[in-house]
Amino acid sequence: MLSRSQIDSFHERGYLVVQNLLSPHETDILDEWTTEVFRHGCDEDSGMMSYEEINGLVHWASSLKTIIEASFMCTKPDVIVVGAGLAGMSAAIAAAAQGASVVVIDRGHGGGTSAVSGGVVYAGGGTRQQAIAGYGDDSPENMCRYLALEVGSAVSDATLSTFCRESVHMIEWLESLGAKFEGTLCPFRTSFPTSQYSLYFSGNEKARPFSDVARPAPRGHRAVAAHQSGMSMTGRDLWQAVFESALHIGIKFHAASWVQELRLDTRGAVGGIRFRVMSPDAPLFRVHKALTRNAAELHAMQKTKKCTPEP
Repeated sequence: MLSRSQIDSFHERGYLVVQNLLSPHETDILDEWTTEVFRHGCDEDSGMMSYEEINGLVHWASSLKTIIEASFMCTKPDVIVVGAGLAGMSAAIAAAAQGASVVVIDRGHGGGTSAVSGGVVYAGGGTRQQAIAGYGDDSPENMCRYLALEVGSAVSDATLSTFCRESVHMIEWLESLGAKFEGTLCPFRTSFPTSQYSLYFSGNEKARPFSDVARPAPRGHRAVAAHQSGMSMTGRDLWQAVFESALHIGIKFHAASWVQELRLDTRGAVGGIRFRVMSPDAPLFRVHKALTRNAAELHAMQKTKKCTPEP
């Protein structure tokens, strides 16, 4: 672990360098999480950098006039998706399935908040996992009655009906991409189950007045990971499965990319974008990956801590 003086030195020599690599929000909390970045460290298995590598490259980079080695990309895909979280990658795969050529760009390195989430997908209407747990009689109509009362006017009736009707297919689709869900039902009330359970009552299904209008059914499907334990989050495993499937079918991905401008046609519709991307061969590319990933994970931990009552 780096000494306090080494971390102070990092601040003196590298603050402006890192400031140019991160988003404004990440820069605001730089001082708060720099120590955590070095404490957590990086290893070869994760593809992230060691303490010495980060410290050495920041020292090297601070002596350069050109902070970021970046270039404008010139490409003409049918579809460009900005943001590589679960929603972005799902949209990209759906477009590719219709025969479109697709490029996905992300300011970070993919994952977004999905990768630091619990990996829980709300689904019902008779999923395979529900059937295993004894709730195979949950129907799209039953699910819709519950959600209509729960969400109120947050979404239209048509959107809600489509969500419930396609719910079983959604889980099956995620599984076809490599995501894993099981039907082990959590026997107690919880907002997030331990790793030995992957299906649970994640809402107010058992409480009145909801139970008066719809039969209670567990609909929280927690993604299963190979090395999970305790309350470990599995969002990254869920996202990784979808992401790798996207790459496998030929979707192009550019990390560390910044959208500069929306290009409009004569009707005012968006016809393209102008963006910059850091070269994967740039010396600072791995620094950026290490710092942004640790920043996201620490930010998630901080939000969790704020929501956790004091003992």
